[in-house]
Amino acid sequence: MAKVVSVEARTVHIPLRQATAFARRQVTSRDYSLVKIRTDDGVEGIGHCYAGHSGGNVVTTAVREMLAPMLIGADPYATELHWKNMYQEVLLHGRVGSVMRGLSILDTALWDRNARAANLPLYKYLGAAYEGIGLDVIGGFLVFCLHELGRKGHNLVFAQFDFAARGH
Repeated sequence: MAKVVSVEARTVHIPLRQATAFARRQVTSRDYSLVKIRTDDGVEGIGHCYAGHSGGNVVTTAVREMLAPMLIGADPYATELHWKNMYQEVLLHGRVGSVMRGLSILDTALWDRNARAANLPLYKYLGAAYEGIGLDVIGGFLVFCLHELGRKGHNLVFAQFDFAARGH
């Protein structure tokens, strides 16, 4: 049975070509946290999340210091047990926000690793009954206008966008 041998976590800071603004703040960049889980059979899984305009290091630190040590030597297929144990471990740090984002990307990386080990796309590994898959767009910023794109001659097809608010 495979065992987790490493968990890598890093923050990627991406400056925006064009700043966007909210009521009282301007956003000039985005931070993303990325993780890669590797097992002793050489199979890897990845996970990532948007971490705000300056909070990526908080998510990455939560992964490295609180969550990743819990997975080293563990069975990657015990995803539900890992989620439960990690959740209990970080409960005092909050049920939302950066720590939960860290938990989420590790969970995603485990599922991704397991799908790769089965040589299946993740959606099929999770039991999809049809080839089509809906698309959730969460937490993005529209930094261009559609008229501008039309003037440039782009052909856009907006098939299905389910804008979903996650968390509470």
